[in-house]
Amino acid sequence: MKIRKFFTVILISLSFSLFAKEPLFELNLRPEFGFLNGVIKEYVIDSACENDGHVVSRLDWTLKATPYAGLDAKATLFRYGFLNVAGKLGISNSNGVIEDYDWLNSLGGTDGIPSSWKNDPATELTNYSRHTNVLQKYNDISLLIGGNIYLPQKITVSPFLGYHYDYIEMDAYDGYVSYKSYNWEEIEMVGRGIKYKQEANAFLLGVNVLVNTISYFTFESSYRISPAAFSVKDIDYHYDRAQLFYDDLGSTFAFETKQNIFFNFNSKNTTGLAHSLGLTAFIHYVKYSEGSTSIGSLNSSGQVINGSVTKSDSTAATSRFLWNVAVIYQLKIR
Repeated sequence: MKIRKFFTVILISLSFSLFAKEPLFELNLRPEFGFLNGVIKEYVIDSACENDGHVVSRLDWTLKATPYAGLDAKATLFRYGFLNVAGKLGISNSNGVIEDYDWLNSLGGTDGIPSSWKNDPATELTNYSRHTNVLQKYNDISLLIGGNIYLPQKITVSPFLGYHYDYIEMDAYDGYVSYKSYNWEEIEMVGRGIKYKQEANAFLLGVNVLVNTISYFTFESSYRISPAAFSVKDIDYHYDRAQLFYDDLGSTFAFETKQNIFFNFNSKNTTGLAHSLGLTAFIHYVKYSEGSTSIGSLNSSGQVINGSVTKSDSTAATSRFLWNVAVIYQLKIR
């Protein structure tokens, strides 16, 4: 009986010691404002094309200093478990550029391409165009659940599992085209020529490392991977050709990392409100991935004609590299 009482006292004492310095619940809110940069590439692959990688066409959708706003909310329960929900919303702008490249020489004699082109190098560019990339929508949402491991020197390691969704929509406006068939004369384009929509779903795993060793400063590193579980689909509207391309690009590998540094205005507070201000940088990479493509026809209003979509013999592909920098404010409620 005395031994049982002894262990009961020890367990109660340990419980109090575990939670004496930290609250049982903490809510961490982080609004941020920053600028998104990078490029999303789409490819058309044809086995008959003798260009490198059998690439017939490539479109580079480049984002430059694209403003966005985000909010990250993290709830920590009993110190050891957490739930994290985060989102970003792009602000429509025309800061980007879209470039379209075609390599058609090796396909000479087909689809109206001059037969004589087959005598020219397969890697020689035949068509080029450049337009303003107007971001219409950018939505990014993630949900994470994980746990905290507390190490000496005020270091916290937090492994997690999660889900990620993003959607981006861009339009190509104005600019010019320069084609081999027109002796590379630059022909001005007016209005919207192309609309591109890409949607991605991913299951991911990762780890977050938080360092509070230096007084008033917090350093945080987050790493996420989606091993063959990043699924991409896109739709490409070419209004000048009255055609639509629908691509199912399957699943591929994706990697993300985020680095934060905060100055904590009242870091010694263990309860109540704590305020911090910091900078954040983010990198998002999606490995080159191939999949199937289907082609449809558009009517005069730019809508898909019912029953016109058929599977193509060509292959579609995509890759992605995005990065951003942002100012971030942190409010801890404990």
